[in-house]
Amino acid sequence: AKTAVIESGAEDVLSTHLEEMVSAYNAINSYVKGIYDSDPTLANTMKSVQTGLKNYLTSNALVDLGVTSDWETGELSFDSETFATAYADDASAVKSALLGDNNDGLMNRLDDYMGDKLSTTDGFLAAKKTTINKEISRLDDSIAAMETRLEKRRTLLEAQFTAMETLVSSLNSQGDYLTNFFDSYSSTSS
Repeated sequence: AKTAVIESGAEDVLSTHLEEMVSAYNAINSYVKGIYDSDPTLANTMKSVQTGLKNYLTSNALVDLGVTSDWETGELSFDSETFATAYADDASAVKSALLGDNNDGLMNRLDDYMGDKLSTTDGFLAAKKTTINKEISRLDDSIAAMETRLEKRRTLLEAQFTAMETLVSSLNSQGDYLTNFFDSYSSTSS
């Protein structure tokens, strides 16, 4: 009896899921466009994932079920009437295309694709994180090297300043000696 209820509502469930998928894709499309100015590298990486996702969502099977693409904006749309007509013509073909036999339908392949791309170990975000961490490490090393160079330069400048102060002090002493010598010579000669 439960299967019959699912079967009787399958058209609405599938139609709703397709519409939600199209909306989610359009949100991704907007997000990628929005982050391009602040992080073009991430946007380009996401764009490649988005392109793969779009290939799934604009496959012939989904186009026949009412998913279309606006090639100017990149947005997808879903025509529920086209879906209803296709479902009414051959419900088992629609279910087979989407769900497949033995989990080989379009939705399962799409799920596998997204699982690979969003993997926390080797997905595109994990790769981006690794790249960013390497850049941070490189910058930390560069900062440490610069601090070492600056400390050496400071030590050298302090040593040069101390030597200059010693020299100036010595010259002042010699100048005082000569001034006193000439003053005493002038007073004895007069």
